Amino acid sequence: MSKHIAFDAITDPNNLQNVIPGCESFEISSPNCYLISSKLKFGSIQGVYKSKLEIIDINQPDSLRLTLNAKGTGARIQGEVTMIFNTLPGVTQVVVEGYVKVAGFAAIAGQNILSGAANVLLKQFFSSLKYNNN
Repeated sequence: MSKHIAFDAITDPNNLQNVIPGCESFEISSPNCYLISSKLKFGSIQGVYKSKLEIIDINQPDSLRLTLNAKGTGARIQGEVTMIFNTLPGVTQVVVEGYVKVAGFAAIAGQNILSGAANVLLKQFFSSLKYNNN
C-alpha cells in the first residue's frame, strides 16, 4: 500500500468514525474537525466522553497531527498524535508519536491502566482501517 493510500485511509471521515472505539455519534463540524460522543470502558475507567478531534499540520502524504480534547464522566483528556508516513519496500510504515494528559478520576487510576488503554486504542484504530481503491 502506498503512503498516499495509507494517508487517505487515515484521514477519511468514514474511517475515523468507524475506528473510534465506542463511537455513538460523529459529526463533521468543519473540514478536518469532528465532534464525537463515545462510550469507553477500560477496567475501572468508564464513561461517556464528548470529544473534539482535529487533523492539523497536514503535509500530505508525509505527515499529519491529530489533536483530541475530550470531557466525560469524571475526566478530561487532552492528547496529540503525530503520524509520519514512510515508504519502505512493499509497505508503508506509519510512525506514531504522541502524548495524553488526563485529569480527574481517570488520572487517579494510574499510569499502567492508561498506558495499556492507549496501546489497545492504537491497535484497534489501525486494525479497523479500510481503504477504497475504486
